[in-house]
Amino acid sequence: MTKVIKRSIDWLGASVLLALVAVLRRLGDRGADRLARAAAGMARIAVPSRRRVAMRNLRRAFGTSRNDPELGAILRDAYVHAATAFTDLALLYRLPPNGFGSRLEVRGEEHLKNAVARGKGVVGVSAHFGPFPMLGVAVPTLGVPLSFLYRRPKNPRVAALFADWQARAGCGIIEDAPRHLAGRRCLEALGRGGCVCLLVDQHYPAGVVVPFFGHPARTAIGAAFLAARSGAPLVPMRLTRVSPGRFRLTIDPPIEPPADRSREALTACTARLTACVEGWIREDPGAWFWVHRRWKDLDRQEDARVP
Repeated sequence: MTKVIKRSIDWLGASVLLALVAVLRRLGDRGADRLARAAAGMARIAVPSRRRVAMRNLRRAFGTSRNDPELGAILRDAYVHAATAFTDLALLYRLPPNGFGSRLEVRGEEHLKNAVARGKGVVGVSAHFGPFPMLGVAVPTLGVPLSFLYRRPKNPRVAALFADWQARAGCGIIEDAPRHLAGRRCLEALGRGGCVCLLVDQHYPAGVVVPFFGHPARTAIGAAFLAARSGAPLVPMRLTRVSPGRFRLTIDPPIEPPADRSREALTACTARLTACVEGWIREDPGAWFWVHRRWKDLDRQEDARVP
């Protein structure tokens, strides 16, 4: 019975997603933006557990420097960013082939070009910040093939939709499991001169502990390890939404790969990447995905002390 219920929920979720994409394909930029904002408001109210997680994160990150009304405004903005990041994916269905470039402003393109010129490929470093999936569209417009290290959807209908979007975007996906094959495929993509993009801002149980907003956060070392193994420079990059249907790609100067694969070197590099992401968030706090339990270890320690 449990499997039947799970299959039914998966089918219903996939049906809702496909129906929503069908609606978004027919809406213009402004209409999709209004729909996203309405959905963001409903999601924020409908799932109080996620809202509590986000407020806990915000208080931990900003301490007494922001009051609760200010944190609430950041949270509302974060829900809007998350909703528009999804609706922006449907933009490719409304644009002519290769039409995204006219919607894109690029800052720091020379950093990416200089990194590519080294001939080792590029380890792109980003986060769940702004419309981050659209990096898969933005970077290829600069003539650099991009692959995300990510997990494909398990539902076959959603996977088919995702594959169609990939084809339109011109980006690739490298499965993150099994891990040994994922590493090999990443190295192959780098060897072809491409960019392999990893998101480095989520809790990773087997990761190293580095500072994030002044608190210890367990973080994956995959980006640092891949750079050390390949010699590819690490290039932080982020996408922001300028207005409905228009975007800005900001590429930061390259970070040198770790000198070796020792835990100390990989941890130091990961700390530097995490500090870079923190800087983005401090600049635009509403653009980050605050509902994720980024400090899960601290949450458990605090919860254990509650009588």
